[in-house]
Amino acid sequence: MYHYLSSTTPEELREKIFEKYEIGTMMANISQIGLGLAFCKMVVEAHQGMIQVHPHPTQGSVFQIILPRRVS
Repeated sequence: MYHYLSSTTPEELREKIFEKYEIGTMMANISQIGLGLAFCKMVVEAHQGMIQVHPHPTQGSVFQIILPRRVS
């Protein structure tokens, strides 16, 4: 699953943005609390998965969520 943002996340923030109350970049006229990515990380890890952010050359940042395949 990928989500594109309009700006690239600086390398020094790529781990930090997944912490509670951390805001990567302040945006004018947008209310931000800093819990969205922390919550995503918590849910993904509860399912034994991982979430990462990578730079994308033309579309800002790419958020990658990897979940294990459930075998029935």
